[in-house]
Amino acid sequence: MNDKRQKDADQCLANILAAMPEHIYWKDKNGVILGCNNEQAKSAGLSIFEIIGKTDYEMPWKDRADALRVIDQEVMTSRKTVLVEEISKLSDGEERIFLSRKVPLYDYEHIEVIGVAGISIDITERKAMEEELRKAKERAEAANRAKTEFVQNMQHDIRTPCAGLWGVLDIIAQTEPNAERRETLDMAVAASKRLLDLCNDA
Repeated sequence: MNDKRQKDADQCLANILAAMPEHIYWKDKNGVILGCNNEQAKSAGLSIFEIIGKTDYEMPWKDRADALRVIDQEVMTSRKTVLVEEISKLSDGEERIFLSRKVPLYDYEHIEVIGVAGISIDITERKAMEEELRKAKERAEAANRAKTEFVQNMQHDIRTPCAGLWGVLDIIAQTEPNAERRETLDMAVAASKRLLDLCNDA
């Protein structure tokens, strides 16, 4: 009965691993793949059974095998979890970006490190979105700078003639003998002074 329960538990675990959307894999100390789930095998263009016994040097991402090996050794030596972004070429030739969490694998007594296990999540779309947001932010900042420069140039272009207009109108208003026309000129002086103040304050 205990044997049956153990087999059922093992099968249940295998089913869970196989169905998970993340890329799950584990290797021995020499980098030989001991097992993985369907998603990881599919990325290599192999079945779960075909990938076992191979190394990263035999995978579509073999050009990144040295870098992967360095990370695996770091995990095993430090006995600490590592979170890292990795670029891998899949069996279809497409390069994808993964966020990988790698942990040391211990023996039954949890004393000796016997390998490394990893869970990798495809973040290619997320990285593309982040890049597009970064570019959009840069475009918005550039547009804002252009707008600011335009406004500053307009203020300069308006300020000089506005100051001259205000001065001339003020002189005319002070020398205008007709009260009605002087009132109109006073309104024009006030308006031009207000416009000049706005240019100076901006």
